[in-house]
Amino acid sequence: MAAPFQPTLFQHLATDYRRNMAVTAGAGTGKTAVLTDRIIKIMGGESLLPERVLVLTFTDKAAVEMKERIYSAVCDELAATGRPHFQKIKDTFLNNHISTFHAFCAALLREYPIEAGLNPYFRVLDETDKVFFLRRSITRAVRELAADRDNAEINLLSAEYSRAALVGAVYTLIQKREDAGSWIADFERLDWPQYRARLLKYRICITREISYKLAQSGRLQELRGILLALETPPDDDSAIGRKREQVIELLLLLQAELAPAAAGEVDIRALQELKAGLLQAVKLAGAPPLSWRGELYDTVCDTFNALRHLLHSYPIEGFDIGEEHEQYGFGLLKALAAVTRYCLQVYHDDKAAENYLDFQDLQLNVLRLFEQRKHHHVLDELRERFRYIMVDEFQDTNSIQWRIVRWIAADPGEDLAEPKLFIVGDEKQAIYSFRGGDVRLFSRVRRELREANLARRHFRHPFELTAAGEKDYGAEYRQRLGEDEMEVRAGQIVFSDNFRSARAPINFFNMFFKDLFSREIYEEYDARPQLLSCSGNSDPGSVELLLADEAPPGGDASLEVGGEGGPRGTGGAPGKGSAAGPGYRDDGQSPHLREALLIAGKLKE
Repeated sequence: MAAPFQPTLFQHLATDYRRNMAVTAGAGTGKTAVLTDRIIKIMGGESLLPERVLVLTFTDKAAVEMKERIYSAVCDELAATGRPHFQKIKDTFLNNHISTFHAFCAALLREYPIEAGLNPYFRVLDETDKVFFLRRSITRAVRELAADRDNAEINLLSAEYSRAALVGAVYTLIQKREDAGSWIADFERLDWPQYRARLLKYRICITREISYKLAQSGRLQELRGILLALETPPDDDSAIGRKREQVIELLLLLQAELAPAAAGEVDIRALQELKAGLLQAVKLAGAPPLSWRGELYDTVCDTFNALRHLLHSYPIEGFDIGEEHEQYGFGLLKALAAVTRYCLQVYHDDKAAENYLDFQDLQLNVLRLFEQRKHHHVLDELRERFRYIMVDEFQDTNSIQWRIVRWIAADPGEDLAEPKLFIVGDEKQAIYSFRGGDVRLFSRVRRELREANLARRHFRHPFELTAAGEKDYGAEYRQRLGEDEMEVRAGQIVFSDNFRSARAPINFFNMFFKDLFSREIYEEYDARPQLLSCSGNSDPGSVELLLADEAPPGGDASLEVGGEGGPRGTGGAPGKGSAAGPGYRDDGQSPHLREALLIAGKLKE
């Protein structure tokens, strides 16, 4: 029997199934153990059999591992409790629905082939074979188009791109056709005036977003404060003094102009004039008067340079639309859309001839099946069948997959009324964008589940903080949650205990990346910094920081941070622990080569 699972407070809370749950869990934080424990609690507490729980993941290997761990946990629970229900779970375990998205969709289409309008004996084209199959279809389709010398689209594209580049572009679009499909249809019916109008709206949108970020950064206010705090010479009427006052006034005007950006109001012309005025005002020429020399003048120079860099970093004045270039580019996009549409049809015809469906076909056909009102009985049956739904590695989910899951989880009114859903993921581990995965979806669905828990008052259910065979979490819950209690009660949980990495690396990365990645505004695709705690690794570990300067090394150029100790230098003369490593000779080596030598030296140890 495996060692009993001893969950942390937040792991324990994540096994509560009386609310929709969204868990953010990095590598090594025990999410698979929690998922297993949650399923055991559901099947035991609700007297459900495996076929009533849907568990979806992204790879066959992960699905097999999940099945093995859950089956082992069922056997352990049966041995510990002797409950007949767990004997029944064990006996019917092969009826489980633990699979990849693609296997689940394929099974559904074979279960409802008439409703889906498919031959139930279709074959699934796996990702490896699809690469060759799709490229073969695209290459043949492009060759057919090129044979027609009067084809305007292929002639326009051929003037700009090689045959291989064109095939590659079409391949990428078809690989992401869940999203690119609407783009293709849109561009085929779009004309130049409509496209130009979109560019103008896009220009305003981008300017508004950049303006908002600049205003929120607080840097304009900070730099203005530095200039205001300067103790200038009395009765000063120098050129630099006037420039200082001008910059202070312009910064105040710019801040006022940026303030409405959050509400969507920006005056691009006013922003252009203020930015141009500031860039002109911060130009300094000639030597300063005696009364301004020294630290006072250095502060002004540094502040003006910082302001110049800040304004160049935020193009708040928008961008000009080059009519001729944009119109030519629009023609290329329309041509690419038309060629892609033709190639996609050839690909579909080739698959149909051999009774193939690829992974995208599986998902799109299931979604179409769910959206057909005349086959509502399919959703009724699935909603009754699956009492709980869990999705692992949610950061790699695409919009089609989420819509499939949501259709099953929702009630007939399409609301997430029942606490059916559990998702777990980590934006920092998103790797399936090439397959349409959208890391932004994770944050959106987290918000949707939170709102559902609040709207349906699932947050009112108290957590079970004392359970048979488990420790009492009550005191720790009251001590640690505080202001975050409502977020946790609304199903938003973050695992910060790492059971895999050693203490020294975790402490170092907490320190190093917190300031590097922290900022006022995050995009939907950004991963927030997350402080971790070492919870399951008794090895303290060590961190060694190797530095290679551009200048020839000398002195303490290498720094080592060992297990429990603080920083200690390991520098010395070249050839004895210097930044260039053993045997260094100052022969004009680049910093990159020095870094490579450092790494090679460590690998030899």
